[in-house]
Amino acid sequence: MLFVFGFATINIWANTNTKKNEDSAVSEKGLQVVELDNVQKDNFLKDYGTIEICRIIKTNQGEFELYPEFTNNKEAMKNLIEKEEKALQYLEARYGFEQLNDSNYQEYRGCVMDSLEQVDVPENIATVLPQIDEFLDIYENEVKNDQIETIVNNLSKSINNGEFIKLKEEVELLGDVLPYNLTVSCTEEDAEPVKVVSVSIKSETGIETKSKAQAHPGNSKFDIEKGIAYAKQYAPKGKHNSKYYYFNGGDCTNFVSQIKKAGGVPFHYTYKGTVNPTLDKKNSWYYKSKSDYGYRWTVADKFAKFYGVKYKTTSFMSLSKNVKRGSFITKDSANDKDWDHMGFVTEITENKKTTEGSTYYDFKVAQHTADYHAYVSSKKCGWDKIKKEHPKAVFGIVK
Repeated sequence: MLFVFGFATINIWANTNTKKNEDSAVSEKGLQVVELDNVQKDNFLKDYGTIEICRIIKTNQGEFELYPEFTNNKEAMKNLIEKEEKALQYLEARYGFEQLNDSNYQEYRGCVMDSLEQVDVPENIATVLPQIDEFLDIYENEVKNDQIETIVNNLSKSINNGEFIKLKEEVELLGDVLPYNLTVSCTEEDAEPVKVVSVSIKSETGIETKSKAQAHPGNSKFDIEKGIAYAKQYAPKGKHNSKYYYFNGGDCTNFVSQIKKAGGVPFHYTYKGTVNPTLDKKNSWYYKSKSDYGYRWTVADKFAKFYGVKYKTTSFMSLSKNVKRGSFITKDSANDKDWDHMGFVTEITENKKTTEGSTYYDFKVAQHTADYHAYVSSKKCGWDKIKKEHPKAVFGIVK
C-alpha cells in the first residue's frame, strides 16, 4: 500500500543572532524574536543573562514556540556563580556537592527545592534560593530544545522517506519533550489504494484550562484509599520505603510513582524497534532498582505528561478549590511550560486560610523533597509560598 503524508514540512528555526539584532524584531534567518513577559516586566534573572524564545518549530500549520533559553548559557552560569557565591557555597556544604557546573546542575536544583521548604536556612540564603531555582529551571532548557531539534530532524527524514513505523515512534518521543502547551499527534486513514498519514501540532490557549488528555490506560485501576494509606506511611522524613531507592534532592516523582503503584496501577513498558525490540526506558514507567527504572517514573514533567494534566491554573486558590482526596498535584515555577515538582493530596477541607500571602482552602499534602505529610497551612508545607517566591508559577492536577 502507498503511504501519502498529509504533513510535508517541519523545521526548527533558530535565532542565532539576537544580540546583533536587538533593534529589530526579525533576525537574518527570518525568525521573529519573542521575549518572555518576565524579561520585560519583573524578571529577577536579568542579572544573570537575557532570556528569550530562541527557537521555534515552523510547520505548514503555523509557528510554535519552544522553551525559553538564556541567550548565552555559559555566561549566565558564570554570572550566577559570581553573584550568588555565598548561597551556592551553603548548598555545597549542606548537600556535599562540588561547585555548580554543567554536569551537576540538576542535582543542585533538587536540593534548592528541598532547601526552599526547610525552616533552618539562614535568611540571607533563603532570599536568593527562588532566583537560583528559576535560574536552573531555565538553564536546562537549552538541552531540552537541542533534544527537540534532533527529534524533529529525524521526524522530517522519516516523513520524506515514508517510514511510517519509525515516524510514529518519533512523534511519541516529540510529544514527551515538547512544552506542555503543545501536543503532537499522528493519524492514519485508509483511502484505497493509499494510506493517508497526518502529523499535526496544536497549541493550547490560556492557562486556566481543563483537559480530557488521555492518561496511561492502567490508571483506571488506581485505588485512592490504598494510595492515601501508602502516602501517609512513607511521606514523613525518615519513613521511606526501603524497597525503593531514595533520590536525594530529587525524590518527589519517585514517591508519587510509588503511590500510583501502591494504588494498583500496573507498570507500563514501551519498546522501540520492530525486528528485535528493545526496552525504551525514556518512555516507560516502571521501577526495578536504583539503576533500572523508566524516566517517567522519576521525572516530574514526563510523569505529568504521561498521565495527563487535567487542570491548570495560575491561582493557588483555584487549585485548592479543585483538588480532591487522591489528587496528584504539580507546579511549573518559572512558567516555562515544563512541570518541575509533584505532590499528592490526602485530605481536603473547607477551612479558608491565608499564609505566606496566599489565600486558599486548606488541604493536606504528602510529598518528598522536602519530605512531609502536612497541611498547606503548617510550617512544614511549602506549597503556600510558591506564588510569593515564583509569581509566574502555574499549578496543575494530574490524572
